[in-house]
Amino acid sequence: MAVNATPDGSHCVMPYLVVPGVATRLDFLTQACEAHALHRLPQPDGTIIHAAVRIGDARGLQGAPRGEAQSLLALLRGLHQGGQHARRAG
Repeated sequence: MAVNATPDGSHCVMPYLVVPGVATRLDFLTQACEAHALHRLPQPDGTIIHAAVRIGDARGLQGAPRGEAQSLLALLRGLHQGGQHARRAG
């Protein structure tokens, strides 16, 4: 039997942003884009380490950088910038 790996109500690709200050970004998205927080995973100190958000019919995920994620965030920024330069050059 086939299994649907995409959760109901979701697109096949959901961005996962690794950003500091997840709670602040959720507040901004709520005010600026009428976003709805679907899930928040708080740390004991109250910081949010993971959240799911819906804006219109799109969903996205956010997480706070921790440990190796600091390096991953820098790597992803580098890949994104490299991709932009490659498209401009081609």
